Amino acid sequence: MQLFDRVGKRLVTNEYGRLLYPKVFAILEQATEVEQISKKGLGAVKLVTIYCQGNWYIIVMIIRPFLLNY
Repeated sequence: MQLFDRVGKRLVTNEYGRLLYPKVFAILEQATEVEQISKKGLGAVKLVTIYCQGNWYIIVMIIRPFLLNY
């Protein structure tokens, strides 16, 4: 799915980009809040998922780096 269209030499968000931007922005804000809480030691984070192919991504790309850093 393309999020940008090329207009001359510029990239411009297309309809998909405009639809997804607020959702992605909200997710990134929440991730920042979770990171700030974890650095302060104010609580534990529990991550629960249903079984899907995305579980591999969550474990390898998110949980492993988090555990190595904290």
